[in-house]
Amino acid sequence: MTKGYMDHYRAFLGAESDECDTLQLIYSSEYRREPLNKFYLYSIICTVIRGKVVFSVAPELLDLFCEACEGRKIDDLEAAQAMLEEFVACHLKHYRVRKLIRMGRSKTIVPSENNEAVQMSMVYLKSKISHRSADEQAATLARSHDEIIEGRRFFIERDGKYAASGKVSNVTCGAGNIAIFTDPGYRRRGYAEAIVEKCVSWCEEHEVLPVYLVDHDNLPSIQLAKKMGFEAFSQEVIISCDLNRN
Repeated sequence: MTKGYMDHYRAFLGAESDECDTLQLIYSSEYRREPLNKFYLYSIICTVIRGKVVFSVAPELLDLFCEACEGRKIDDLEAAQAMLEEFVACHLKHYRVRKLIRMGRSKTIVPSENNEAVQMSMVYLKSKISHRSADEQAATLARSHDEIIEGRRFFIERDGKYAASGKVSNVTCGAGNIAIFTDPGYRRRGYAEAIVEKCVSWCEEHEVLPVYLVDHDNLPSIQLAKKMGFEAFSQEVIISCDLNRN
């Protein structure tokens, strides 16, 4: 991990220091209250830094989580996963435990000459959601406002619909999370690569570190990230709540 990514990651986790004798470290972080991509709340993130298990916990869960950890030996991610699964079962019924890989850009890829991805505009988005109810339109526009105005949302259209879309979301502590989606009917056409390339370019232009967060078993997405110059700098076990569940 480069110093830039390490500095970002420590700030993001709230992990100011690991200079103590315990095998596990627990930090409170306000960033655990900030939903990823406006939908996914990661209230606890666990990783390993310099051989020590580190927990980054939402402030409202800190006391309860510290109590649950008391007297337990948690010296690797496997033990952390078991502990988090028990914690969720006892206290957080709407959450689930997930294993993620956090990736950062390790090398530069030469941009393609004919990138078909374009920046989203408010006018275009309004045209795509005009069939929805007034309340749904207002919610979508409010949710998308900043990322569109700042030019960090991109798409490729085919046959009158999104073939692929993506954005730089959650610009936090000097880094931005890249989120992409490709319609199953339009995969293996290079559209995802085009979207990632645009997102990375936006990050570089705005001096933001690009971060690619992916489920550990999503091999196609991991291969895409590697192809675009990313490599893993952290493995994580997290508890996740989908705020869009109904």
